[in-house]
Amino acid sequence: MRRSLILVLTVVAAVPAWGVLRADDGPDASEKVILNTASSFWRWRIVRETVETVMPDGKIDHVRFTFEKDYYRKHPEAKRVADGDWKAEPINTIRLPAESDPKWMAPQFDDSTWIRAHGPMFAGSADTEWKLIQMRGRFEVTEPETAGRLSFWMSCHGGAVVYINGQEVGRVGMPEGPITPMTPALPYPDEVYLQDNGYLIWPHDHKDQYADRAKKRIRRIEKLVIPASRLRKGVNVIAVAVHRAPIPALVPLGRIERYPMYDDRAAWCQAVLFDARLSAEPGSSIEPNLGRIPGKGLVAWNQSVVVKAFPSDYPDPFAPVAPIRMTGVLNGIFAAQVILGDDEPIRGLSAKVSELSGPGTIPASAVTVRWAKPDGASPQRDKLGFFSTLEDEAPEEVPVYKESGGAVQPVWIDVAVPADAKPGDFHGQVVVTAEDREPLTLPIELRVIDWKLPPPAQMTARMDIIQSPESVARAYDVEMWSDAHWKLLDRTFALLGQLSTKTVYLTCVRRTHFGNENSMVRWKRDDEGELQPDFSIATKYLDLAIKHLGKVPGVILYCWEPEQSMGHAGGTGTDARIHDKSILITLVNDDGTLRPIEGPAWGTPEAPEFWKKLTGGMQKILADRGMADSMLLGLVGDNRPTKQAMDDISAGLKNPRWALHSHLFCDNWQGYPMGYASVLWGIGCAPIDPSAHTTFGWANPFWLNYYPRELSELSPLVDYRTRLENWRGAVSLTWHYAKPFPNRDGTHGLGRLGADFWIVVKDKRGIPRRSLAGIYPESYWGQLNLNYCVPTVLGRGAHGAVPTVRSENFRENVQEVEARTCLERAMADVLKVRELAEQIEQLKARPTDPKARGYVATTSDEIAAAEKELAAAKARPLISDDLFARCRATLDERIRMCLHCEGEGNAWFVSSGWNRRDEELFSLASEVDKALGR
Repeated sequence: MRRSLILVLTVVAAVPAWGVLRADDGPDASEKVILNTASSFWRWRIVRETVETVMPDGKIDHVRFTFEKDYYRKHPEAKRVADGDWKAEPINTIRLPAESDPKWMAPQFDDSTWIRAHGPMFAGSADTEWKLIQMRGRFEVTEPETAGRLSFWMSCHGGAVVYINGQEVGRVGMPEGPITPMTPALPYPDEVYLQDNGYLIWPHDHKDQYADRAKKRIRRIEKLVIPASRLRKGVNVIAVAVHRAPIPALVPLGRIERYPMYDDRAAWCQAVLFDARLSAEPGSSIEPNLGRIPGKGLVAWNQSVVVKAFPSDYPDPFAPVAPIRMTGVLNGIFAAQVILGDDEPIRGLSAKVSELSGPGTIPASAVTVRWAKPDGASPQRDKLGFFSTLEDEAPEEVPVYKESGGAVQPVWIDVAVPADAKPGDFHGQVVVTAEDREPLTLPIELRVIDWKLPPPAQMTARMDIIQSPESVARAYDVEMWSDAHWKLLDRTFALLGQLSTKTVYLTCVRRTHFGNENSMVRWKRDDEGELQPDFSIATKYLDLAIKHLGKVPGVILYCWEPEQSMGHAGGTGTDARIHDKSILITLVNDDGTLRPIEGPAWGTPEAPEFWKKLTGGMQKILADRGMADSMLLGLVGDNRPTKQAMDDISAGLKNPRWALHSHLFCDNWQGYPMGYASVLWGIGCAPIDPSAHTTFGWANPFWLNYYPRELSELSPLVDYRTRLENWRGAVSLTWHYAKPFPNRDGTHGLGRLGADFWIVVKDKRGIPRRSLAGIYPESYWGQLNLNYCVPTVLGRGAHGAVPTVRSENFRENVQEVEARTCLERAMADVLKVRELAEQIEQLKARPTDPKARGYVATTSDEIAAAEKELAAAKARPLISDDLFARCRATLDERIRMCLHCEGEGNAWFVSSGWNRRDEELFSLASEVDKALGR
């Protein structure tokens, strides 16, 4: 034993480890449990790092093993690659986050940005890149004299170090000597990786046969006794670090029996926290932290904006409340979240915000307080979901929720940073009052970076968020296109403008997938009885959108639907999936009433003349607003129109372009180009690690959006905060001849999302049960139905559309992407100079002898043209190589964070310092603009 404090410390076999571990021999029944992983909220932080390998000489290094591709086929009996047949190449170590505070275990350390969650962590994971788990729990000692000793149990993969109030009290599976956050755990013996016959263990086949090997992977601390002398009066902190064990070389060089290769399904996470429990002696004066503690009154606690709040949440009774912190830039809107809790119902809630003082003053009117409602989706129909909709007014009463035994109320604070605000640190406060409660004064800290966001209309992200005027009318029981309706729509588009929405949909036919009973463009009969389009509603709707969105690049005339629902993507483009629905339109009678009728049949002489009136009229309306190139025809989906229908609709247009919403990519159909495509898994590009390749989505000449159908209202908020940025740099995949797919390098935004397709369609009992999306059977759109993804980015507030916790994160990522684009544009100019310089060198280095191998004639004019282009590129302001390198490193780190944040990476991202990364990003944008004289 290396320290006298470590009284009992052993490594033993434990209960089965193929799943989640629960220790059977924890505290005695007579002892008082103080903290555990199942019932206590801990603050967690995780680090991800390139895998470390124990080399045959015992050295631990980051390497990549290479050997002959067909090695195992040529050596069918080999259990691993023989010495001399493999090479180990050093690889760059990627660590995310890059830095860890060495004083993280100190009691005064501010862990308010870490995720607040129960354990275990990574139990059952097969990801070998989880490097470090840090967890902090709090408990209170009321009388140190009667506290008595504490006992601690834990089980993990890897190794662990335990700290009380910043001082180490025990370790397991770790080397002797000083420990840093990045110190690897002791390697495991080879036997825990191998079957008796020498092949690698594969849990799928060997779950029961080699359960004993799985038990040996678990390292445990059994009843680590912590004397009372290590405790102090008041709040105490226990901190646990779980360190990853490096893998032996036999793993990447080995193989699974029956498979002629190494299979990474044999991998298992070597940094796992299964179980941790802290207990005290009977009668101890230590307050447990196992749930809500009554009698605390109205309290508040910090929660990241990328973490949902639930009615089951309750405050950590011993955690201090940190200031409400935000980082922002000029002309942007930035959010923070704090949660209120009480044992009793909270009545009469209100909040008063002060002005923010610093280098100047930000008025209180720039700060908005919103109150979250527990109306988010829930996996179980009879249970409350998460807090989603952000109302402008506080609820009259916050009830006691059975899920937590107390009242829970998240509060969101938005600061709209004025365009002329001075950069620096600002301070203010929000005072929360409630009936019969002492007021809570919560400090606000805002750091303003000296960089200005463009107006939302000028932002580069092209979000395709579809507004439903019919849903708004039904939700608020107002007449379609009445003054009350227009007022509600104005509020909706104001919020969509903040999300960089770049599309507007004008329904030209009835009974579309959007659930519109009537079309927006209507028809009247003239004195000769001829049909003439009525654009009055469509024009007013368009002008309202322009008011908030600016000149919209995508005005989609929704004028085509298939005659039957779409279903799956299979068969797209085949004869069975090419068909046209009749032209269903709305006629305005002389008395103003509406009547559904059919337009001319496809392929008749009347059809193209009919569409010329509509498209020609809309073309003029758009041209008058400076948007002549914005018109798109649609919608093409998995079921697609015949050439006849496209000819009819496109008649009279010089350069007709269409819009596509489909599983599969398509940039041309029936000879007509797509001007916009929102595509799912047939998109032909994917986000990859930036070390392999990077792209700039804004530079893609084709308007390509990613359709994130994997998103839903149940998705973690981290997904909403990262999905746009991740896909902006998507890289074109390759096809049969190893050429990149055309028009697939980077996406402009996310598409086919619903803004406000709320649940408004009632059943026979008058209970709202479904949205309008796909309400008509023939236009259900199958797996492309809006309800399969996100039908409601915005919330249904008391007086109109309001933000949601999802739209807030979308908006912040849009702003982050704009700063990213600022850096990328500057980098693109530097890359162009480098590319041209390399091109000139290659031209000059070509063989001059026509008989030489590789000879290609190079003319002096060709070199002169390239040199002229290079001179022009250099004449533009350029950032320095140092600034370029720092921009590249920052953007690469952000993409890597996006790549790994899904699923079990969610907790990692939350605590990864994304706040710091935003500050770094905005600061670099400021530096770039200054360097370029902007």
